[in-house]
Amino acid sequence: MKTMYVVAGLTAFLVAGIVFAQSESDYQGWMKSNGAAMASIQKNIAAKDGAGIAADAHTIEGNLKQAEAFWTKKGGAPDAVNFAKMGQMAAATLAKDAAGNMDAVAGDLKSLQGNCGGCHISQPSADGLPPLFTDHQYEALAAPRNAALTDNKDSQYFDLGVCGPIRTDIADQTQYCGMFLTPTLRNTAMRQAFFHNGMFRTLQQVLDFYNFRDTNPEKIYPRAADGTVQKFNDIPVQYQANVDVSDPPFNRHLGETPAMMPQDEADIIEFLKTLNDGYKPAE
Repeated sequence: MKTMYVVAGLTAFLVAGIVFAQSESDYQGWMKSNGAAMASIQKNIAAKDGAGIAADAHTIEGNLKQAEAFWTKKGGAPDAVNFAKMGQMAAATLAKDAAGNMDAVAGDLKSLQGNCGGCHISQPSADGLPPLFTDHQYEALAAPRNAALTDNKDSQYFDLGVCGPIRTDIADQTQYCGMFLTPTLRNTAMRQAFFHNGMFRTLQQVLDFYNFRDTNPEKIYPRAADGTVQKFNDIPVQYQANVDVSDPPFNRHLGETPAMMPQDEADIIEFLKTLNDGYKPAE
């Protein structure tokens, strides 16, 4: 998800003379170019080189413009087209701010990095099939405890995902405790329960979790009797170091501005609705 957080224009860089190649190797080349440009942006931010940041952002914007045209012409992949458009807007915002508003650049970069594609990968498969929107990896995101579950009536019970209690083959690998498989985003708008414990019932609640978990945890987690916020309350203290606090938007801190504005969250929800593919859940 990295945002699931995410959309934010400069267009002069893209106006004329762009030739859109049509091979898979071209597409992979654009993505590799984006990776190099992102690394360069980090260095240019450290050097306070606004011109360099803008140039790198324009490179990413141009690559995504070509990717958008590539999938538009191939047809059948509107989700990939939409992700390319979202990235272009974020890159354009970064380029504009680098030219005169350096204070906003760090946040712009988080928006560019922190879209849902960080874990819910939007690249097509090697055989050309549309993207699955998952990296098939495991993450510890620390969804709040669901008190409605029968097992959770026992305050000592914790569903720790990869390291048990249901799965037992790597229970001794405690570095994985609290991690769960990244789900696909396809048909996610049709679901009525989210995260491993079904704590959230709507996409709005999910987006709020991503947005406020670290900046405003009181909006996500319950309070103890003494009024303190019980952050990460469904993971034992000894495993809380496994929780992702580095990938955007989870790299923000208490009291900082959340990664997304309400309109950003609304835009993401509308986009997720476009990923429905005709699947009809059993009634």
